[in-house]
Amino acid sequence: MFFLISLGLYTFVWSQLSMRVTDKPEKEFQAKTAYTQLSSYQEVNTTFQQELIQKIEQNRMNILARQEITFVFLVGLFCFFSMLLMYILFEQYKQKKRTLLADAHLKNIMVEIENQNHIQQQHIQMLAELYKNINARLNYIATSIDKLHFSTQDTHTVASKKISEINSFTQDAITQFRDTIWAMRNLI
Repeated sequence: MFFLISLGLYTFVWSQLSMRVTDKPEKEFQAKTAYTQLSSYQEVNTTFQQELIQKIEQNRMNILARQEITFVFLVGLFCFFSMLLMYILFEQYKQKKRTLLADAHLKNIMVEIENQNHIQQQHIQMLAELYKNINARLNYIATSIDKLHFSTQDTHTVASKKISEINSFTQDAITQFRDTIWAMRNLI
């Protein structure tokens, strides 16, 4: 651009210097044409500069638009991955919470079962001791009554009859007690 302007000025100046003095009308004609050429160069130059400025401005706008689109895309991508990471972490937290709750529930159930087993063992142990204790006493009473019955069988018939009734009652009590203990063990 600068070159064209310089070339035009150089041509104009050279033509002015190289003109003959005698060629006055020709000189005026050349001056007019040089002026019109110079003005047309200036018009071309200003139009070229305006077009160049418009292209530069358009390129700058395109670059800014691309940068803005890239920025929006990167922000969106960052938000997407942030949300994805938060979702994954939240799901892991929920799974861990569920696992801890299930473990706590299972521990509670295990403690409850152990307590029930311990209570059942104590219950069975108490039944066994009760059975041994009461059965031994009832057997002692039954054998004592049998001895008393055989010793008084010949002498006292009324007493012997009463002792016989007490003996049969004691034997029935022992049988019922055994059945009760057996039924209670089956319920446990």
